[in-house]
Amino acid sequence: MIVSELLEIIFQKINQEIDQIMQSQVNEVLIGDSIAAEEITINNYSMLSSNYLTAIDALLSDHQDVKFFLKNLLLILQQLGNIEIDQLPNDINFKLIDIPKSLLNGLYINNNEINNLYLFENNIAIVSTSYNQFAEYLTHLNNHDTAKVETMLYLAKAILDNLNYEKRNGNDCIVFLSNCTDVELDNYRQNTTELISYLKLCLLSEGKSFHKHYTLNDSIISSQASCDPNKKYSQYNEILYILSEYNYSNDLLNKYFLLYTIIENFMYRKPIAQMLRSSQEFSIRDFKRFYSKIDSNEGQKISELFKSILNINFGSQTFHDEIKTNIETFFNRSDINETNLISFLLKIGVSNSNGELDKNKYIDNLINTFSKTIYQLRNSILHNTATEFHITHYELSKNGIIVNFLQEFIIPMLEKIILYLIFENHELISYENNSLLLYGET
Repeated sequence: MIVSELLEIIFQKINQEIDQIMQSQVNEVLIGDSIAAEEITINNYSMLSSNYLTAIDALLSDHQDVKFFLKNLLLILQQLGNIEIDQLPNDINFKLIDIPKSLLNGLYINNNEINNLYLFENNIAIVSTSYNQFAEYLTHLNNHDTAKVETMLYLAKAILDNLNYEKRNGNDCIVFLSNCTDVELDNYRQNTTELISYLKLCLLSEGKSFHKHYTLNDSIISSQASCDPNKKYSQYNEILYILSEYNYSNDLLNKYFLLYTIIENFMYRKPIAQMLRSSQEFSIRDFKRFYSKIDSNEGQKISELFKSILNINFGSQTFHDEIKTNIETFFNRSDINETNLISFLLKIGVSNSNGELDKNKYIDNLINTFSKTIYQLRNSILHNTATEFHITHYELSKNGIIVNFLQEFIIPMLEKIILYLIFENHELISYENNSLLLYGET
C-alpha cells in the first residue's frame, strides 16, 4: 500500500465531506471562519486539520449531522506529523463490528483496560467511540517511530474503508477486522463470545497477555528479626537467591510460590538437621531413618513442619499466637466477607475431617488448618485439572477475597516465619556441619 496514494484518498474524502457540510447555510453560520477556502492537501494537512476539528466540534455541539468517523480522520492527520515512509507493509481491507465496551471487560494490556489498540501481526484495530479517548491514544503514539506512524496510517485506512458507519446507541467500541468475509462478520455479530475468544488468541499470538495482573510490590525490607553478624548464613545461599527473586518479582501468585518453595526446602532441611544433631557417625540405619521421614506425602510433611514452627517462640509469644492474632484480625475486618472466605477455603480443600469449616473451626485448629491452607494454595496455583479449583489471575479478578487473603495475611505470615528461622539460624532448619561423617579414623 503506497502511503502517498492513501493520503491522497484521505484528503479527497475529507474535502468532499467538508464541501457537503458547507452547502448548508446553518452549518456555514456555525462554523464561521474556522474553515478556509483552500482544500486540505499534503502541504497543509497539519495546520488545516486543527481548523477543521474546530469546525466539526462546533457542528457536533449543535447536534448537526456529521459522519461519525470524520473527526477521527482529522485527529489522525493532526497527530501524524512528518511521514518518512513510502509504503505500508500490507495491503489491507477492513470491515467493522461495533459492540458494547462491556464485552471487553476482563481484557487488559499492561494492566489497563483496552480502549484503543492496533495489533500489527493480525491487522486488528480496537477503537473507542469516545473522541477524547481516541485522541489521547494518538497523542501517545505521536513520535517519529516508524511503527507508530504505520499504526496511525492503518487506523486511517480502517476508518476510510468504513467512513459511512453510523454510530449505534449502546455500542461504544468498534473492532476493525482485516480481510474478514461478510459471513464471518455476521457470525461474530451473532456470537460475540467467539469474537472475544478470537481477540484473546490474537493478543497471545503477538506476545501479549490479556489478564489483569495482581501484584504485591512490597519486598522484605523490615522484620522483627535482623541479620546477626555472629551467625553463619552460607548454608542458605540457595534460599537467599530465591528471596532475591521474591524481592524482584511483583506478581502476586509468583511471590507466593517463591515463598512456598522455601517452605518446601525447610521441609527437607528439618529431618536432615535433626539427623545431624543426633548422630556423630552415620550408618545405614541412619539413612533408612532419614528416608522414612521424607518418603511420605508432601502435605503430611508440610503439616509436621508447621506443627514444629507454630511452637517456636517469636518475640514475646509463639508463632501460633502470632498467626491466631492475625487471622482473627483479618476475619473481623468490616471489609472481609467471612462467608466468601470460608467458601474459598473449602474450594481449595481446607476443612476438618468431616469436610466442615467455619471461622471458629479454622482458628481453633490452626496447627492443621494453617498448614493445610499453605499446601492447598500451592496445589491450586500449580495444578490445572478439571477436578481442582485452579487459582489464576482470572480467578483473582472474580474473587477479591483471595487477593486480600494472600496479600494481607498469608504472604506476610510466611515472610515472618522464613526470615525469623534464617536470621536466627534456628536449629529446626540449620545444619551443624557442612558434611556427613560416615566413619571415624582411630
